[in-house]
Amino acid sequence: MKGIYNDINEIFKIPFRKIFIDLKIVGMGYKVVFNWINSISSDIPVIQVAGDCSFEAYSWVFDNLRPTKEVQFLAKPVEFLAKEAHPIKQDIIFIKYGEWVKVEHLKVMESSSIYIGNSSITDEQINEFLHALVSGSNPNLKKLVIGITRDPDADLLLDSLDASLNDEHIWCIQLGNGRECIVQNVTYEDEEQEGIEIDIGRNEDVRER
Repeated sequence: MKGIYNDINEIFKIPFRKIFIDLKIVGMGYKVVFNWINSISSDIPVIQVAGDCSFEAYSWVFDNLRPTKEVQFLAKPVEFLAKEAHPIKQDIIFIKYGEWVKVEHLKVMESSSIYIGNSSITDEQINEFLHALVSGSNPNLKKLVIGITRDPDADLLLDSLDASLNDEHIWCIQLGNGRECIVQNVTYEDEEQEGIEIDIGRNEDVRER
């Protein structure tokens, strides 16, 4: 496969802009496919992983996929199991079916932007993660979006965090490194989910987003 890619690149003189893999189609050959992707020497700006699959396949791909600019996990496991947390080095990561994602997974993600859809994380667990941010966790993080299908409880979200209310459903928390963390409860008009959005940066940077 690597030879095929090199031949295509030599003929057209352009790199791939995106790679799309359907786990349902590749079936049990997923390790061969992703080992090939990992062997490609040039940058791949976007990798999309889709299709119904086992949680075993989903978890293996998640843990073993090469670091790249952006990875979109659109794949839907047939079931959600407990998963050990491993460091993730993707710069931007989108997880459509994030029922399995827990606080321990978030803490070891080295990404600058994280999007978790269909999340089962509780308000208490988000509060735990916010406390970790205050203490210096996830130094690369600039934006985190957690999609939920419930109304969050602000008292639980912000318990013991010394948060100031900037506007309705918008709070500000000062991190230990001097940066500002903005926490918002957002309702998306075209989606069934609400979202907890967390933006981190220098004060002026966050306010301009």
